[in-house]
Order: sequence, then C-alpha cells, then structure tokens
Amino acid sequence: MTFVVTEACIQCKYTDCVAVCPVWPVINVQKAPLPDHARWLEVKAKLDQLDRHGA
Repeated sequence: MTFVVTEACIQCKYTDCVAVCPVWPVINVQKAPLPDHARWLEVKAKLDQLDRHGA
C-alpha cells in the first residue's frame, strides 16, 4: 500500500491518519485536534513548517 504525505499533512487539524501511517512513527494513535488547528485550516503553503529532523 502506498502512503502519500503532502504539504496538507503539515500542522494538520486531524490526527486520524496517524494510526495507520508508517511515515510518522512518533504519533501512532488518534488524538484530539491540535490546540491551534483553526489557525491552520485555510493555510495552503505549510512546507516551511516541516521539521525535517523529527522534533
């Protein structure tokens, strides 16, 4: 099965995909929405928010 992580995944409002995502091993169970999820709802350009070193 192929998994695609896109720019939309960065600072995502939901974490419902993490339970099955092999790309993000730090979070492996669904959680409540992030505290600032409303701030990121309409943001399209989020690539600069990506932590390439795995915080």
